[in-house]
Amino acid sequence: MKRAKSQNIQSKTKSRRLMTSHASAMVLYLSSEDCAFTGRVFAVDGDDAYMFNGYSADHHLNNRGEPWTQQALASAFASFDRQDRGYAIASGQRYRGPFPTDETFEVLDKVARGEEARIEPMPVARS
Repeated sequence: MKRAKSQNIQSKTKSRRLMTSHASAMVLYLSSEDCAFTGRVFAVDGDDAYMFNGYSADHHLNNRGEPWTQQALASAFASFDRQDRGYAIASGQRYRGPFPTDETFEVLDKVARGEEARIEPMPVARS
């Protein structure tokens, strides 16, 4: 009984974090003259507010005036890190990368080889 009550409280707390009143305050701020930002990505999760480095062109490739081909792009991007090393968020949680995880790539490789694959849920840790 005690465990069920605890889970119910956790569920209600998580759902409260997703209430529209949290998002509406961010929308009001972003649309106000007080907001100096443009082209940025923001999120709200309860009492946590985030600004992402989305839309950031961390890498630039130029093909010297030639149109890109699939093979040329594959070669050009081959040396780039395929994982994001930043943070991701989920309700009430903040996870340190890399994303997708190494385990995700292992599962995708198994699937590509026609093998059975299973991925475990991410551990819950707040930072």
